[in-house]
Amino acid sequence: MINAGGGKKDESMPRIYRRPLRKHSDLTRSQAGQSLIEIVIALGLLASVFLLLIGGIFATTVATTTNKRVQAIDAALAAYGEILETQISYIPCGSGNSQPDYQQLAELKIVGPSDPSTADVWRRPNYLDALQVSVVSWDNLQNEFVTRCSFPDTGLQKIKFSVEYQGTKRFGEVIKRKSGTS
Repeated sequence: MINAGGGKKDESMPRIYRRPLRKHSDLTRSQAGQSLIEIVIALGLLASVFLLLIGGIFATTVATTTNKRVQAIDAALAAYGEILETQISYIPCGSGNSQPDYQQLAELKIVGPSDPSTADVWRRPNYLDALQVSVVSWDNLQNEFVTRCSFPDTGLQKIKFSVEYQGTKRFGEVIKRKSGTS
């Protein structure tokens, strides 16, 4: 009943206390842990998932910024068009080839009269620096809008305006009619 290295098995011991003998290969496998290759593969998967998440956040940020810029420019164009249409009277064409200057009058409505001593430039919206305004007049002889002033003034003008701000360009136009013309 000696079991210390070559004797007989102790059959009197309950089976629960007996340890089964293990092979050497079983001992090394159970204590080995994770292999280096498994760790590298797991880190690679985690890194790719992380990069996808960061890329998604970046794409969302870019889309949101672009949308915000376009909405701001659209709102500015709508406000500018509304000012041109409702708050500034029709300006007849001058003699010769000069077109009326609606841009300066509209900017005064947006910014307000500026006293040079107070330097009220901080109120000036950034999009005004990129604002382009052109006026075309109706020519009764050609039955179309022309870039030169028609003589005599027909009382109908198309004001085209565009804003390019931070890489985004938007357009608008307003038809001005002299009061009393049909």
